[in-house]
Amino acid sequence: MSENDDAQRYAIYQKMDAILIDEAPVIFLFYDESSRFAKADIEGLSRNALNLLPLKRRTKRNENKNCGLSVKQRLNT
Repeated sequence: MSENDDAQRYAIYQKMDAILIDEAPVIFLFYDESSRFAKADIEGLSRNALNLLPLKRRTKRNENKNCGLSVKQRLNT
């Protein structure tokens, strides 16, 4: 069976999913749902199917004008 129309294919997938849920020999006891919160200046956080939190590509925008100043310099500004 082949379907090129995205809307029709999506409808077929929904029907298949309903059949699997109705006739599957398993009971879903747990559905993992996660929420992630981050400050607005944090970039590169993403979701993935395994719900892992890779931080290798995470970056923080530096918009603070006092960044890089010592505490003494900050107090004098």
